[in-house]
Amino acid sequence: MKIFSKDSLDEFLVALVDERSCRLQQLKWHENSLQQINAGQFDFNGHEDLASQFVDWTRSNGIKNADCRWILSRNLYQTYQIDPPNVLPKEMDEAIKWQIKEMLEYSIDQALVTHYRPAFKEGQSEQITAVATSKALVESIIDATHKTGLVFTSIDIEELTIGHSLVDSLGDGQLVGFIGEDISGLVFNFYQSGGLAFSRHKKGRFLPNSHQQEFSLEQEQEAEQETFLLETQRTLDYVVSQVFRRPIDKILLQENSESDAKLAEVIRQITELEVNLVAPPVFSDNHELVKPMLAEIGAAMRGNQ
Repeated sequence: MKIFSKDSLDEFLVALVDERSCRLQQLKWHENSLQQINAGQFDFNGHEDLASQFVDWTRSNGIKNADCRWILSRNLYQTYQIDPPNVLPKEMDEAIKWQIKEMLEYSIDQALVTHYRPAFKEGQSEQITAVATSKALVESIIDATHKTGLVFTSIDIEELTIGHSLVDSLGDGQLVGFIGEDISGLVFNFYQSGGLAFSRHKKGRFLPNSHQQEFSLEQEQEAEQETFLLETQRTLDYVVSQVFRRPIDKILLQENSESDAKLAEVIRQITELEVNLVAPPVFSDNHELVKPMLAEIGAAMRGNQ
């Protein structure tokens, strides 16, 4: 699902926007691999300031003739699991807007609503996922992109873009769990036959890299990491018994440092599942740049796989 989308080029500027900050990754395809060219970040106060600083950053860094792909962080949109309205496909989003109007955080005129269908199989849930965000934010993003002269390609949501960076690890017919972190907390995504079927998010920092220390259950500061293991086990139990009603085939754990291998082994022992580490499939000649997140890589890879 994309809120908006067009055809793409081979060089990208991916902008991941949160409530008051924006991360930027300049990427391009090089011999069938993604290369990081530049990276940056700025804080902003309101939609106008976001647009103004985005234009200034792209111009000061000389970025031209590139796709511009935006990602909304989880703090900027809401999702609702609902029964699909009985309307024609072209009428779906408008019907959904009225169906969820009492739950919206905006007035119905200020909201932009779309949806995606989770990758459930027959006999599992038939619900769809409605997605709502601020219409003014989307309009500001589109306007800012046009002012830069970049090619506006898409606005997507964080929970969906991650999967495109994992495509080589999502086997056909398999139920695969992904555990990682985004800007604001823990991410538990579950993919069925390559498509996102279920997503859970918990705010807070729990993975070892959040404290820049190695994973060890013997350390005094391990309360948050123990919470991580508890949340992981609780989430796995729930999706197996209540959502999919079948075992998970394997787990993908976001890799941030060499110490993550220890964490993977702990999860493997607790769950008795195959646990594989995954890292953003990108290379860079400048190792001082802030590394891209899986969601940012996924936004660049979407449509080019």
